[in-house]
Amino acid sequence: MTIHAHMPEAEYRAHPAWSWSTAKHALACPAEALDQRERPIDSSDAMRLGTMIHTAILEPAEYALRYIVPPVVERQPGWEVDGKRGAYTVRGVEYGTKAEAEAAAMPWGWAGCAETYRTQAEAKSALGATMPGEWVTQELYDDVAARAVQAIAKLPAGLSHEVAMLGSIEGCEVKGRADGCGAGVTLDVKTSRDLSPAGIARTAAQSKWPAQVWTYGELARQAGYGTPERYCILVVQAPVVSGSPLGLSASRQPRHHARLLTIDDAAMAQGRRDALLVWRAVRDCAASGVWPDYPDGALSLPRWALDGAVEEVE
Repeated sequence: MTIHAHMPEAEYRAHPAWSWSTAKHALACPAEALDQRERPIDSSDAMRLGTMIHTAILEPAEYALRYIVPPVVERQPGWEVDGKRGAYTVRGVEYGTKAEAEAAAMPWGWAGCAETYRTQAEAKSALGATMPGEWVTQELYDDVAARAVQAIAKLPAGLSHEVAMLGSIEGCEVKGRADGCGAGVTLDVKTSRDLSPAGIARTAAQSKWPAQVWTYGELARQAGYGTPERYCILVVQAPVVSGSPLGLSASRQPRHHARLLTIDDAAMAQGRRDALLVWRAVRDCAASGVWPDYPDGALSLPRWALDGAVEEVE
């Protein structure tokens, strides 16, 4: 099999190989992995924010091009209806009724725009045609840029960033985009609102970050970057966002903060085991055409939820 690295974006996205974000579900429920492959989930605010932070850290030049702070679309001065009974005027044009004048008025626009539009929606549509890209508020644009400065300062030297790769693991064709590889390091950038050691450890275990980074490291090895000596996670504290254009919410925002963490040997050994189980499951299910779902059966409460797990109080 030919091993590729630095694949063009369009080729990478179109390639039918499995990505970790989809395949990881096979460990608990192969049916879920297949469903997410066939029906990819829509982008959420959290996903959009994660992409934005990744871009600001790993592709700062692209960040300035991809994310746009648009001017505000609002009612422009000079459109008001003047006059009474049969002599209604808008910008020097007379109309028989006030309703006709208001219907003909073109009040919506933005600073520096020579044209105005009848509705706010029409103005936004026209603005979008002239300003392609992801629209964000100025506050969010500046906030993410500040977080990226902190994160960039922690990046190990000598890494190639955003490397799209294709390889084979356990007989399964796999694709992955490493946030950083080379110089003996494989690195992935994550975002989380909780950057406490316990919070990150919990998320890493639940989301199987070590298995994902091991997968990227194996693809990097196959692509000629050498066997990784360190597997790292760069965790950036995420702000709270919502809306379109994407903006900071009104709630208290977390402080700007980033942590560079090297995954220890025990965690990486577990990550390798989890990754191999995932890719074997995908391989075997694809070969058989059978993708098991969660089984029927008994419902049992976890141990901590049972009265017997705590001492009775008289």
